Amino acid sequence: MPQDFCVHKCYLCSMFQVHVVKKSSNKWTCKICGEKQSVNKVFGQGSAKDCREHVQKLNLLKGKSAEPAEHETIEQDNKNIKRELHTLANDDCNHVSKAPTCSYAPLVKVSKWEYFLNSDSDIE
Repeated sequence: MPQDFCVHKCYLCSMFQVHVVKKSSNKWTCKICGEKQSVNKVFGQGSAKDCREHVQKLNLLKGKSAEPAEHETIEQDNKNIKRELHTLANDDCNHVSKAPTCSYAPLVKVSKWEYFLNSDSDIE
C-alpha cells in the first residue's frame, strides 16, 4: 500500500511543503522555520511526486507575486534616500560659502546575479 502525502502551508513563513499523511495526529512541523502547527487546510493530496510538483508550482507563484512588491519597496526606498541626500546637500551648500553648486551620486541598482556572473574580461 503506497503512502499518501499532502501539501500544507506554514502560517509563519508562508512556504508550501509536502508531508506524509498521518492518521493518528493532525499536527505537523514546518521544515523551514521549525514551527509546530495543526493542519488548517490541505492544498493537495496524492503521491509524493505529484505533491512535490504542486509545491514547487505554488512556491514559484508565491515568489513571483512577492517579487514586484519587493522591487516597488526598493524603488520607494531609493527615492526617499535620494530626497534626503538632496536635502542634506542643499543644507550643506547653504552653510558653506565656497561651494557654488551641490551634487550627489545617485544610487545604482545592482542585480542580485551580478556578483556570480563573470566579467567581460574573463570571457575570451
